[in-house]
Amino acid sequence: MKPFKAIGAVALLCVACASASGCAQQASAETASAYSVKVGDCVNDGDKAGTVTTVTIVPCSTSHDSEAFSSVELPRGSYPGATNIQTTATKTCEADFETFAGIAYTETKLLDFSWYHPTAASWKQGDRTILCFIESTNSRREPIPTVGTLRNAQR
Repeated sequence: MKPFKAIGAVALLCVACASASGCAQQASAETASAYSVKVGDCVNDGDKAGTVTTVTIVPCSTSHDSEAFSSVELPRGSYPGATNIQTTATKTCEADFETFAGIAYTETKLLDFSWYHPTAASWKQGDRTILCFIESTNSRREPIPTVGTLRNAQR
């Protein structure tokens, strides 16, 4: 398990990440709210730790840390707690990983996943989205930059 990163009112939990979209088409790097990242976006957020409110969205055709590949909306109601959200994020991201990457998460040592998820504070503001990210790793599962989409990477 990799370290936890809180993203603004969203949290990036680097644990294990995948699904439906290729890279977003963007002309250049753009600093944006962590809430504005969507499936298909590629980001450079590897240096972020603790609570973060902005990330750098870059064209997937350039070097980047990770790519958003799947999302799920949590049901309304009271905040389910960090542990329950992390369990849902792990299950969701791992389930969608193979569809996106073309290889089961348990069969790769060169890809990993992570996610952004609601915190107790962002939940109060209506945040219900878990956003899954895929990233390239070396053989020790340490993240490394990549260029291009990881859709069907099969590594």
